[in-house]
Amino acid sequence: MLDKLRICVDTVYMHTHPLRRSALADELVAEIAKARVTKSSVAQAAGISVDTLRRRLSAGHHAPFPTEDVVAICGFLGVDYRQVIERAREAA
Repeated sequence: MLDKLRICVDTVYMHTHPLRRSALADELVAEIAKARVTKSSVAQAAGISVDTLRRRLSAGHHAPFPTEDVVAICGFLGVDYRQVIERAREAA
C-alpha cells in the first residue's frame, strides 16, 4: 500500500512544477494551523527535525516532501492525506 501511495504522491507532487509542491506545503501549513499544534510536535511525529519541517513548509523552498513524512504529518494531525493531496492538486 505504501508503495502505491509513494508512486501517487511522488508522481503528482515531488517531481513536477514547484508550484505543485508549494500547494502541498500550503495545505499542510493550513492543517497545522487548524490543529493548533507546534511545528516541533509535528516534526517529532514525522521523525524529522524542526528545521527540515520549516524548510519544507516555507514559501520560497521547493524541496519535496517524502511520502512517509506527508502520511506521518497528516496522521498526527488527524486528517486524511488523500484529501490534503487532492486540495493541493486543485489549488495548483
